[in-house]
Amino acid sequence: MSDILAKVIRGRRIIGGPAAPVHFGYIKPGLYESDNLGDPEGEPFVYRLERLGRNRFENLDETGWYLTGGDFLREWCEVDVFAAVRAANVHIIASLATH
Repeated sequence: MSDILAKVIRGRRIIGGPAAPVHFGYIKPGLYESDNLGDPEGEPFVYRLERLGRNRFENLDETGWYLTGGDFLREWCEVDVFAAVRAANVHIIASLATH
């Protein structure tokens, strides 16, 4: 996972790197938010990685990190947050390339 790094920038933990050009910043336990990908003068456009537990009612089969935002509503990424950031980047880049 050496291509995914965690840094503290202005007192905030940020996870990103060469394999993850869309960085995710710590908001609170179990929640990271992406860089603002919207127009700097317009509405913010962010993705969220949220750690969720198994929940049969909402069809969440695994505990781990889920991506929400854009075309995604609780899209499974991974159990580990670093792997989830990498998986989220794959989803986001593929989605942005098709729009």
